[in-house]
Amino acid sequence: MAVGPEYRFKLATYDSYVRLDFEYQSRNSWLAPVQDVRTSQDPVVGLANGLPGPYTLSARHFTSVRAGVTVHDWMISPFIDNVFNSQTVSNYALGQVDPYNPAGSPTQQQNVYVIRPRTFGITASWRL
Repeated sequence: MAVGPEYRFKLATYDSYVRLDFEYQSRNSWLAPVQDVRTSQDPVVGLANGLPGPYTLSARHFTSVRAGVTVHDWMISPFIDNVFNSQTVSNYALGQVDPYNPAGSPTQQQNVYVIRPRTFGITASWRL
């Protein structure tokens, strides 16, 4: 689900706006293939070989705020991404073993990806 209300107004004589963006993704209500014993990706085999167990991603949310003003040919927009500094896991992947690596096969690792931390910034655009 995503909601992005925007309010446009005049600041002095300049066109301006404020915008709030909110995104929400609920927790999956079904098993991933690696969690479902009815598939060929049986997690019992992986766990028996010392691999980390799979898990279901939790619900997550992301909020950003932006404001802007157009002054002549310039659009200036300060923003804040990830307003609440949410650090929930957005994805994970199990690294692949490379049997052709001359240094030997590295241990398999699990990569976890989180949402980018709170970010402040300003965007400036010039139009001809």
